[in-house]
Amino acid sequence: MEKEKEFDELIQDSCASNVLQMVMALIVMSGLAIFFIYWGITIGEEPVLFLIAIGIIIGLIFLFKQRKGDFNEGNFWLGIIKENPDNIVWIDPIVTKEKVAYIITVNESLRFHIHTKDGLKTFIKCNSAEQKAVFWEGIKTYLPHVHIGYSSEINDIYNQNPQQFIEILKEKELYTPVSYFGI
Repeated sequence: MEKEKEFDELIQDSCASNVLQMVMALIVMSGLAIFFIYWGITIGEEPVLFLIAIGIIIGLIFLFKQRKGDFNEGNFWLGIIKENPDNIVWIDPIVTKEKVAYIITVNESLRFHIHTKDGLKTFIKCNSAEQKAVFWEGIKTYLPHVHIGYSSEINDIYNQNPQQFIEILKEKELYTPVSYFGI
């Protein structure tokens, strides 16, 4: 029961951070677009400023389409994980290393990118070994069927057909479920 509570808190906290980041990005980008439109009008309809504003608006649309899963809070993702786990089809781990002079690693973080059949995606960030263990135990419990791992071929398969993702991986003998690791 304690591990389940820790897992729930990890998902809630990570998703809350994602929502905050997305809202801040939308506010900043919208503000910049409005600023460039206003500036273009006050200067005398300067076309370059309008082009910059249009570029920012296109960026906003792209951001919203690519990261719409990050606008959902933890309860949404916990609901999918616990009540509709078959909707989640892929988890790919992302290790980020921050280095000084390309040699000395000063920080290393681990994020798990969760993908659904509906094309929604979110990140779960694990800042410590304990959080990584909690996340791993949670996905072993709730999502043993989910494919885990990354390659460009697997990414292409997901982008082409997220609904049939696992079936296609099985056909191509690329399927590696979480339960395969038995850790």
